[in-house]
Amino acid sequence: MSAIQNLVCFASLAGAFLLITGRACVMQSVQSLGLQHVPEFMVTMSCLYSIFTVQKGKVVDEESKNEMCKNRMIAGLITFAVCLTMPLLQSISECIAGQVGEYLPEVLVTSAVTFWLYKVRARPIRMGTTTTNKTITPPPSPKLKPPSPTPAPKCLSEPQVIDTPPSAKVPAADEANLASSKTPDSPQKKIQCSTKHGGIPSDVSGSQQRAERYKPAILGKINERNTSSQDVVKLSDILTKGKLLSNPREYTIVISALGRVGHWQTALHLLRESMDNGLEPNVVLYTAAISACDKARQLKPALALLDEMRSRRIEPNMYTYSALISTCDKAKEPAKALELLQQMKDEGIEPNEYAYTAAISACGKGNGLWRHAYDLISEMRRKGVNPTVVTYNAMISTLEKSLQPRKALELLKEMDNAGISPNERTYNSLINACEKGGGLWETALQLLQQMEKCGIWPSVITYNAAISTCAKGSQPAKALELLKDMQKKGIRPTETTFNAAVSACARDAEFFSKAEALLVEMDKLNIKRTVMTYTALASACKTAGKAEKALAVLPEMRSRGLQPNEYTYSAVISACDDRAQVNGLLQEMRTAGLQVDQVTLKAAETACSKDNLKVSLVE
Repeated sequence: MSAIQNLVCFASLAGAFLLITGRACVMQSVQSLGLQHVPEFMVTMSCLYSIFTVQKGKVVDEESKNEMCKNRMIAGLITFAVCLTMPLLQSISECIAGQVGEYLPEVLVTSAVTFWLYKVRARPIRMGTTTTNKTITPPPSPKLKPPSPTPAPKCLSEPQVIDTPPSAKVPAADEANLASSKTPDSPQKKIQCSTKHGGIPSDVSGSQQRAERYKPAILGKINERNTSSQDVVKLSDILTKGKLLSNPREYTIVISALGRVGHWQTALHLLRESMDNGLEPNVVLYTAAISACDKARQLKPALALLDEMRSRRIEPNMYTYSALISTCDKAKEPAKALELLQQMKDEGIEPNEYAYTAAISACGKGNGLWRHAYDLISEMRRKGVNPTVVTYNAMISTLEKSLQPRKALELLKEMDNAGISPNERTYNSLINACEKGGGLWETALQLLQQMEKCGIWPSVITYNAAISTCAKGSQPAKALELLKDMQKKGIRPTETTFNAAVSACARDAEFFSKAEALLVEMDKLNIKRTVMTYTALASACKTAGKAEKALAVLPEMRSRGLQPNEYTYSAVISACDDRAQVNGLLQEMRTAGLQVDQVTLKAAETACSKDNLKVSLVE
C-alpha cells in the first residue's frame, strides 16, 4: 500500500481510539450542536477512501473490473450503513455488555475494515463469486500472427488474468489441475502472465499450446536486462525447441539476450536456424549477432558475419560498424578498428559517438597510436559529434597506456572547459597515468583531493593507484598514510593495496620493519598473500641488506602453497652477497623450469660484486 493508504489506515485506528477514550470527555460538550456522531463520520470517510483507492491486484478485462468496482461499492455502503445505525447498535450493546459495550461497534467496524484493507492488497475483491466458468478471450499480440485459432495474449506491464480458451486442448492432468483451481477458496484460479511480476509458470513447456500462449511473456522476460543467464538459456530453449520463433524480430530479441549473458555460440547457432527455417535475415538480426560476438571478444566470427552480410547484399549500418569496432578494441586489434572506421566513412555512414569512442579506446592497445586518438577526437568536433565523458575516459586511458601523463592532465582541463564532469573512472585513469609517467605522486595526491571536493567518492581502485604512484615516487610514508586513510573511510584494502604498500616500503631501508608489519596486518584482515607480496618483501630485504631474510622468503612461500617466479628469484638474488648462494639460486631456477633472463643475470652480477668477487655463473 502507498504512504497515503497507510496514513488512512492509521486514521481509522485513530478514530477508534478517539471513540473509546475521548468521546466521554469531548462529545458531551458538543451534543447540543448535533456533532455527537463526528467519530463515526471520521471512520466512515477514511474507510470509504481506503476502499476506493486500493489499487493492488488489478485486472485488465472489463468484466472483472466491473465486478471489483461493484464489490468495493457494496463494501463502502455496508460500512456507511453500519456507521449510520451506530446509535442503535450502541444501545443494544450497552444493554448486553453494560457501559463498556457502548463503544464495541466502533471498535468492531474499524478493525473489520482495517483487516479488509490488508487482505485486499494481494488479490482482487471477489464478494459472492460463483464457481461458474467464465471464458475470457485475450487479444492477439499486435506484433505476432497467431499460428492457430487460439489467440496469443499481449503481455502487458501489469498482470493479465487468463482463462483457458475453449478451443485449446488441455491434457487430462492439466484439466484436473484447472478443475481444482476453480474452487472459491483457491487464490490461484487465474494464471498471471507478467514479465514484471514473474508470471511465467514453471511448467510453460509442458505443451505446445501453453508455450505458444505465453510466448509474448517469455520474449518480454528474456528481453529484461536483469534476467539471469540461466533463465535466458532456459527460456530461449523453450522457444527454439517448440519452434515458436516466427519472424526476425523475435530471433533478434533472443540472440541479443544470449549475447548479453555470454552465450555467443548459441546466438550464432540461432542465426543459422532462422535462415534454415526460411526467414530472410536483415541488418538488425546480423547486428545483434555481431554484438553477441562483441561482448564475448570474438573478432573472427564477427568479421565473418560482416563478410556474410555483404555476400547477401545486406548493407551494414552505423550500429553494425560500431559493434565491430568495439570488438576490435576488446580483441586488442587497433589497426583493424581504424580500418573499419575508415570503411564506414567511405561507405557514406557517419560514425556516431560510440564508434569514435571505441576507435579511440582501441588506439590505447597499440604502440604510438595516441596521436591517431587525438586526430579522432578532433574529427569528432569538426563533424559535430560531441565527445562525452566516456570518450574522454577512453582518450585519457589511451594516453595513460602510452606514457603521456602531461597530455592526460591537459584533457581534464579541457573537460572542465567543455562543461563535462569527470567521474571516478576519469580520476582513476589520471592517477594511473601519474604512476606510469614516473611516479608523479604529488599530482596524484592533488587529484585524490580534487575528486573528494567534487563529491566523487574514491574506491579501492583509486587508492591502489595512488599508493602505487607513491611507491614509484619513493614515498613510503605517504603510501602508508593513504592505507590508513582508506581504512578510516571504511574502504577495505585488497592484496593489491598491500602489495603496493610493501613495494613502497622497499624503497627505503628504514621502512623494512613496516613492510614486515604489513604482512602481519594482511593475516589479521584475512587477506591472502600472493607471489607479488613476497616479491615486494624480497625487494625490501635487498634495500635493507637483509640477505638471510630474503633467502627465508622462498621456503615460506612454498609452505603457503605459492611457487616463486622469475621476479621473485631476481629479487632474492639481488639481496644475496655470497657467490655460492647466487649460483645455488640460479641452479634452482633452472631445475624449476624458470628462464634465467638478462634481468636475473644482472641481479646476480650485482649481488656478487658486493664483495668485489668475479661471478662464475653456472651454465
